[in-house]
Amino acid sequence: MNGIKKFFVFLFLFCWIPMSLLAESKETVLLTTSIDLKQDLAKAIHHEKKDLSEDDFWSYRVQALLMFYAYSMHHLKKEDMRINLLNEVQKYVGGVATDEGLQRPKLLNKSFFAKKIPKQKFEKPFVLNFLEEKGLGYSLQVEPEESQIDWLPLAVLSLFQETVDQAPPEVLRLLALSTGAINKWYRDPNHQASDPKSLIEAPAYALNLAIDILSKLTGKKL
Repeated sequence: MNGIKKFFVFLFLFCWIPMSLLAESKETVLLTTSIDLKQDLAKAIHHEKKDLSEDDFWSYRVQALLMFYAYSMHHLKKEDMRINLLNEVQKYVGGVATDEGLQRPKLLNKSFFAKKIPKQKFEKPFVLNFLEEKGLGYSLQVEPEESQIDWLPLAVLSLFQETVDQAPPEVLRLLALSTGAINKWYRDPNHQASDPKSLIEAPAYALNLAIDILSKLTGKKL
């Protein structure tokens, strides 16, 4: 993958430009991801990436994944569901970053949420629209908005597994660091996933910290 520095620059911009909540702002859909949990993982997730370069595609995918994770943590109604999701996501961090180097663990089928399927029938695929709001930054629109809340953890973990399976090594490294960082944010007793501010603050903190760590490791300002 070429243009690694450019890749990180996109993430850096996301961290410092707040997402807009203004419906009237001019938005451009950069990436659309659909997650159909009625399908096997190989067919469950589809990305419509328009005319994106590979650098932009992976930049937006990582940002959208972290934002969807934050969205799910915020919308889950039970604290034990949030804790279980955090613990499941943390398994990917430990499974990817090992003493033997970067790995691509297969954890989805072992997940608590894969074994405990919600009682209600899965009806409509989740659709994630990663948007650029001109002059304001990036945001994520999730459909359907209110239904299928109990399916969110499995959707998040499916997206993590797909990203771990497919991401180039430098993206995989960033994913492990930023995921560990966002979980650090959630474990801070001063932070609450139920707070609407977490939708912005958690992924922004994660990417800032991950980029800072990578800059120190490489000796280069990214």
